[in-house]
Amino acid sequence: MPSLPVLAFFGSLQEWIVILVLGLLLFGRRLPEVGRQVGRGLAELRRHVDQFKAEIERDDSLRSARDSLGEARRGLSDLKRTTDIRRQLPTPKGIVDDLTQSAREAGHDVPDDSASAAADERNGADPEAGASPPADSAGE
Repeated sequence: MPSLPVLAFFGSLQEWIVILVLGLLLFGRRLPEVGRQVGRGLAELRRHVDQFKAEIERDDSLRSARDSLGEARRGLSDLKRTTDIRRQLPTPKGIVDDLTQSAREAGHDVPDDSASAAADERNGADPEAGASPPADSAGE
């Protein structure tokens, strides 16, 4: 005997028979009344959920909060992409080191880092800063 397409979604015919027998044992003659009450309860629950969704859509403050949250997520995503790009960029020291190594490999006479660091110290530059101070200090 083929089962109805609607019942096929909820299980086989044997499962429905077991559920029906259990319902009769638990509720007896009140089973139709209990079924109606459960159906009304589900319909009321669905109606309340739909009303709640509609209220959220109508409320301007909630809509603006949701829009602000979406903008914040987009901004955070953009910031993350920017920081990922910055991590991929080489540092100035790395660029200088690569150029120095390339020049040495090409046979050019390039002073080593210790000599340039000593020259920076003689000129008053902070070796950690990586930049020399301005040459003109007449304003001080």
